[in-house]
Amino acid sequence: MNTFNPSANSVLLCAVFVVLVKLSACHTVYEFSDVKHFHYDRDVRDPLGVFNWPLTFSRNCNGRSQSPVNIETRRLSFDKRASCPRMMYNISVVQGTLLNNGHSAEFRFNPGNLAATNLPHRPGFYIAHDLHVHYGGLFENSFLDIENQISPGSEHTVNGRRYDGELHVVFYNSRYRGVDEAKHHADGIVVLAYFIHKQSDGVAFGNTMQFSNFFEYNIPQIVNINSSIITALNLDMFRRQPCEFYTYIGSTTTPECNEVVRWVIFREPLLVSQTAWSVLQLMEFNGDFDIRYGNFRNLQPLNGRVVESNFVPNF
Repeated sequence: MNTFNPSANSVLLCAVFVVLVKLSACHTVYEFSDVKHFHYDRDVRDPLGVFNWPLTFSRNCNGRSQSPVNIETRRLSFDKRASCPRMMYNISVVQGTLLNNGHSAEFRFNPGNLAATNLPHRPGFYIAHDLHVHYGGLFENSFLDIENQISPGSEHTVNGRRYDGELHVVFYNSRYRGVDEAKHHADGIVVLAYFIHKQSDGVAFGNTMQFSNFFEYNIPQIVNINSSIITALNLDMFRRQPCEFYTYIGSTTTPECNEVVRWVIFREPLLVSQTAWSVLQLMEFNGDFDIRYGNFRNLQPLNGRVVESNFVPNF
């Protein structure tokens, strides 16, 4: 068995992973919610748009512990006890289903492919459910130059800076049968989040190359809504990431906006080539949701919550 955190390898018992496989194999769950027709239009008159989610879909979306948030580094609480999350897997190249769910490109892990432990404020083991991407829309009048005019679209921001995109790896507590059950429990969900930084095609290498190749090869095959393919994901693209992260308690960033998520947001972004990033704009989406808006939720107030870090930032 392989285990890794962003800075060191760890050895864990195979017997634990076998138990997780059995738990994970019981149910297949579709995302966080059966709500499928929301979108990200910023028009306050749009009942399906992001500002009306509390009225149209769930009052949770107007709760006091919502996500995403702006991370202000000068207000971070340093937790020297926080250690690196450990991901557990049998092989580094895992099989799964990549689909266009109408709002994002989503990779669903096959049962038992990936699990995590040593998570901040979340004891026990968490099973990987899916990986999906958030990104920006098109700048006004940029439809003839898509490659160079995609706006930043990370959900979280750092000191007001919005990155090109944000990758979420969603895990649910192994105590529960799947995401659908876990979303109703305070300890139900952990999301490992990675900012995405777009760079010139000519300097793609290492984990950038793996990430870029995954996008370039697979996304054109799921352009149509509800289309899907069986494909492989190389987990090595996470292995090289430094283990410096922010963490706080928040919510899912799509309806029903359940406030059950422990967020772990890594400081250093994943790198992706400009060409690979532009293929996301080929995808079709549900209803009025289109490439003008991207698929990131607006920032939510902290309301007194504390954002912690396992490092002391340079101001």
